[in-house]
Amino acid sequence: QARLEFARVEQELRERLDGSEQEIKRVGQVVESKENALADLRHEGEKTNLTHANQVAKLQEELSGMKVRLAQRDSEVERRDDRLRELAQSHAEDRKALEALRIHAGHAEDTLRGAAADAERRAQ
Repeated sequence: QARLEFARVEQELRERLDGSEQEIKRVGQVVESKENALADLRHEGEKTNLTHANQVAKLQEELSGMKVRLAQRDSEVERRDDRLRELAQSHAEDRKALEALRIHAGHAEDTLRGAAADAERRAQ
């Protein structure tokens, strides 16, 4: 049961992580594209008029917002990675505890069998 739950949570986190990574790549491409556009507009602004300078300022503002969102996504992915590592460690600890319980149950079962055999011999 714990393995199934862990596998489900792990799969869900991996899917979210994959989605976040794709979003980060997409935003990174957009940022790169905007940076290229911004560089082009700067050049045009230097040789044309104030209108271009206003467009540059607007793109800089957009770029700043995108960089903030990209940093937030990076942070979110790191938190998810940390959570996935925590879950994996917890799962490994649970498996060790389960194995210890199985061993203990086996010893208890052996003890009960021995006690039952002793009781049966005394009864005869």
